[in-house]
Amino acid sequence: MNIFLVRFELPILAQSALGAFSQISLHWPDALPTPLPGERLQLHDGEVLYPMLNAHPGRLEVLSARAHSESHLKLAAVTGEHIHLSPDQPVVILAAGIALATLIQLCATRRQATASTLALYQMSGQMSGSMYEPAPFRPRPSRFLLDDMPAGVIAAIPLLEDWGIPSRLCTHDGLAGCFEGSLDELIARLPHPPEQQLVRLVDTQ
Repeated sequence: MNIFLVRFELPILAQSALGAFSQISLHWPDALPTPLPGERLQLHDGEVLYPMLNAHPGRLEVLSARAHSESHLKLAAVTGEHIHLSPDQPVVILAAGIALATLIQLCATRRQATASTLALYQMSGQMSGSMYEPAPFRPRPSRFLLDDMPAGVIAAIPLLEDWGIPSRLCTHDGLAGCFEGSLDELIARLPHPPEQQLVRLVDTQ
């Protein structure tokens, strides 16, 4: 794992709930390189934030496991390994939980790829103990027909649909259009061409 030690206070520009997570817009200083896919932000208190989008200069969207009441976040380090995907190699990306941020970050780099991309996301349980846990997005039927996908598995991530990247969802809660089971169970039912790269994103929180 690479660790780049820094000491910056990052102003919070905006914050909103994204299901059980908090999506935070941070002011990103020009002095720091933009985090690459697979890299994470470690705060002074040890909390880890997951970069998701940097659609505007000087602004970085991240996912946090909790909401923040302070006006600034104290950045201590940039950690993790850069995940590089060749644009001419087919790839399947598996993610769960807060690693949704890295999934989106990686898929943003695949919008102009010449080879295929498939994103598979494990929806966390909609019931966590006795508490309702909201989904981070509202699944919608995919417009992409995937011949090898089990029948009826059509639920997709809306943002990736807009980007032209096929996706599918797994769940254990019987959600309509989702595969009932785990990511491993779904991937075991799909073909594995030798040229295809399989990327597993680890949810560490």
